[in-house]
Amino acid sequence: MEQASSGTATPLPVAIGEKVREIRTSHRITRESLALAGNAYGATWGRTSVENIESGRFSPTIQTLYILCSALTSSQPAHLPSMRLLDLIPAEGAIELAEGFSVEAWVLRKFLGDDTPTGTGLIGDRFDELLRELKGPPKSPTLSEKRAAKRLGVAIQEFREAAYELWGESLDEMVSREVGAEGSAQARGHATRRYVGELSEFLGIQSG
Repeated sequence: MEQASSGTATPLPVAIGEKVREIRTSHRITRESLALAGNAYGATWGRTSVENIESGRFSPTIQTLYILCSALTSSQPAHLPSMRLLDLIPAEGAIELAEGFSVEAWVLRKFLGDDTPTGTGLIGDRFDELLRELKGPPKSPTLSEKRAAKRLGVAIQEFREAAYELWGESLDEMVSREVGAEGSAQARGHATRRYVGELSEFLGIQSG
């Protein structure tokens, strides 16, 4: 899946804020009432706090999102189901998770456990693939990645994409997972050569 450009994506706090405002207004919940409900779950909110959330001027931590769901649930009619984190995520569009890295809304929802069929037909057991798409490679290639790509005679971007397709992690992450933080240079070198060999086979080229 291609990364969405940050210029067309909605930052995650803004996307969540818009959903909070949509839910609040559709059930005629005032900002004051939502703030009071949040306070019952340990928040120190006032009307301005809710305004900031709805405007996307907040940090969407686990604590804040849990309180938001709980506060919205307690503020709605009793016959309605409890709010879930998924209810705060848009169903479509691109969402910016970090500067320069965005995913489609359905990818994020799938990562959070949404099993609703989408237009792309992504249902079933693609969680690992979705996790790789959501995580993506680190922004800048490392020295070991550059050396390995040069050894295989492939572009660094092709090398990194192949690593994530094959393992779901970068070369450095695979090596570190195997030898640990205290691993010797010899152990790291041995693991690196083996993983580069796996990549060469995956790409259908000779590692030389």
